[in-house]
Amino acid sequence: MGILLVINLLASVVMFGLSIDRATGEGCAAHFYPATIPTMVQAGLGAIAAIVGLVVSRLRFLCLAVSSAALGLLGFPAFYAMQHWPGGDDGGGFGWLFIVGGGCVASFVIAGTTMLLGLGYRGRRTQPPSPPFSTGLPVAAEGSEQVSLPGVSESLRPTTKRRIRSKTLLLWAMLATAGAYLIWCVAGPVSWTTTESATHVGGIEVRTTLAHELCPYPVPFYHHVATRGQTVLVDGQEWFRTGPLDDLHLSPTGEYVAVQLWEAPIQIWRKSKRESIRLDSGEFEKEFPGHHYTYPFRFERWDGDSAFLVTVSGWDLKLGDYKQTWRVDAATGARTQANQAK
Repeated sequence: MGILLVINLLASVVMFGLSIDRATGEGCAAHFYPATIPTMVQAGLGAIAAIVGLVVSRLRFLCLAVSSAALGLLGFPAFYAMQHWPGGDDGGGFGWLFIVGGGCVASFVIAGTTMLLGLGYRGRRTQPPSPPFSTGLPVAAEGSEQVSLPGVSESLRPTTKRRIRSKTLLLWAMLATAGAYLIWCVAGPVSWTTTESATHVGGIEVRTTLAHELCPYPVPFYHHVATRGQTVLVDGQEWFRTGPLDDLHLSPTGEYVAVQLWEAPIQIWRKSKRESIRLDSGEFEKEFPGHHYTYPFRFERWDGDSAFLVTVSGWDLKLGDYKQTWRVDAATGARTQANQAK
């Protein structure tokens, strides 16, 4: 019964952390919405009921039933929050729907399983004891000396005090682990940064800063790594930096570096002159009909020492869906259309 309560406790804590993260975490919900509070409260009640059952042994089955009910029925408050989610916050709404909603489905399966196993365990314990099995060995009469079998030691089984002590230590260890995990869920992930360095052709060094997060959810000790930015150096001196969503593309000779900027035109850096130019698209709506993005060019690959290929895709009344390939001179930024494929 204790193991089943521990399972419910861990699942409740995970759902408690997920609901807090999706409702308040950075990049999740735009604002904190009160409609998400019932989900957090119900998950917390499931965790508290499981802890009480682990501490008070005579209430274990009752606490198992309460924690299983709170955990298994989390879908109702989660659906209530989804129904009251404000319009315009699509990212936060989809995060709540798929992450918290998926967790509710898993919680329903876990709670149903622990409850069924608990019912089976309780049913076996309430069965009447079977008649004693006769071994055929002589039993010492009352008042006579106790007969001991040769080769059987009294130390084969631990004493009652040792059993109680080991169970108590195990219980406190589980409670401490669950409490530490709950604090971790509320406090948020553990973050740190590392730097990786790589040297390329032409003596160009690229230092990449990585942001690490050790998260308690969606699974315990989930390790997430994201690029925070890159620094390009020449002869040990900083040349330029890029953002976390920018992509670097070094030329085969190391003379040029094309940077696919996020929501900006491609920037071309030239090492010998320590300057850069941008690949502007001009009036892209006239040049590329049917293309709905401000900066249509996407880097494809280098095509020789001083030129690279870019692509642009869109939709045209005459062409339908199309993809164009352009060749760009890295020194001047001039471009010519290489081919047009439908």
